[in-house]
Amino acid sequence: MNKLVTGLNETCLCVVLRPGEIGASFLDMAGSLLPDDVEKTHPHLFAHTPVYVSEADLKAMLSLVGAMERIAALPGWLGDADVSKHPLAPKVHGVFMGYDFHMTGKGPRLIEINTNAGGAFLNLFASKQFRACCDMLDMSKFVEPKNAERKIADMFLAEWAASGRTGRPGLIAIVDHKPKEQFLYPEFLLAAKLLNDHGLATVVAAPEELAFENGALHFEGRQVDLIYNRLTDFALSEHDDIRQAWVTGNAVLTPDPEAHRRFADKRNLVKLSDPVFLRGIGVDEQDIAVVSNLVPKAMLVTSENADTLWTNRKRYYFKPVTGFGSKAVYRGEKLTRKTWDFITAQDYVAQELASPSHRIVRAEGATGLRKFDVRLYTYRDQLLAAAARLYEGQTTNFRTPGGGFAPLTTL
Repeated sequence: MNKLVTGLNETCLCVVLRPGEIGASFLDMAGSLLPDDVEKTHPHLFAHTPVYVSEADLKAMLSLVGAMERIAALPGWLGDADVSKHPLAPKVHGVFMGYDFHMTGKGPRLIEINTNAGGAFLNLFASKQFRACCDMLDMSKFVEPKNAERKIADMFLAEWAASGRTGRPGLIAIVDHKPKEQFLYPEFLLAAKLLNDHGLATVVAAPEELAFENGALHFEGRQVDLIYNRLTDFALSEHDDIRQAWVTGNAVLTPDPEAHRRFADKRNLVKLSDPVFLRGIGVDEQDIAVVSNLVPKAMLVTSENADTLWTNRKRYYFKPVTGFGSKAVYRGEKLTRKTWDFITAQDYVAQELASPSHRIVRAEGATGLRKFDVRLYTYRDQLLAAAARLYEGQTTNFRTPGGGFAPLTTL
């Protein structure tokens, strides 16, 4: 990050989201679907101040997205001799990829990749409430791609077509475990409304409400043609009906287990940070240069390197291979021996520390610094939405006064 960007993030107290406006607007939109005020039920979902990034850093992050797309398409990426012969070779690509970055003094650094990244619909909704705060803040510089809602609807149609279908899906189901109890349930409502508004019939459903019968997946007697998958059971090991519908090709699932395996499995961070491996599978030197510059070194935690990693633990984050949403992620300097024993008994990746930058906020009558990361929401190599997340603690948590999703603006 350059000095101007860092200076603004650490000193500017601009406010672009007025307290109360998000909640009121959401009530107008959701009506009886969500009678509670989202700002009361989710008080730290949105930060009210923008986060600044340089145009050069945004360009660098997007170059990593493009490189990752090309790398993941190579036959050797997953060790497959011939990807086309894999029994579950991917047809769809996967909606809403999420690329998370820390902004460091040496530029952006990739923290992780997610296949069902949450927050895109919430941030697009919030963007409609932005207000200019001062003459210095150029509203045209917010990272908000044009026609984002149309592009999102087209993305689902593209997934439908990629699966070999024609026409349009008759019914889309947004599926997650106990969706009404999920923290991001308001987003499910926004997603359903957007898709319905674009002529794509959509419902929100729990997996147990779906049944695979007579060669089709059903919800309340209606055939489900496409599932927007928000489950964190990435292999579908606990959801037999959905898996059966996917394996047999009777329903389109996006993102699917193959997308997670190709992009979001934490072991991929190890391969991405290994230029020797990348050259061995035929990655272009320009893409290797991009990846080497933006991806911190990562390695699997093994019995052979455990003692060395413990000694140097302050240099690393430790992440579970099958983890999600910052669950069971530990910063090395905070580790106890008891936690370390737990880590070494599981499948974990050690990733070199890339410390986040900070944003000053005013919250609850006081000013203070919050850490932040940046998330890009993409489809293939195209940007759909972007946001920062402000927080305190080891990882993002949406429990920090003054924290939550924040709009990005470029300089």
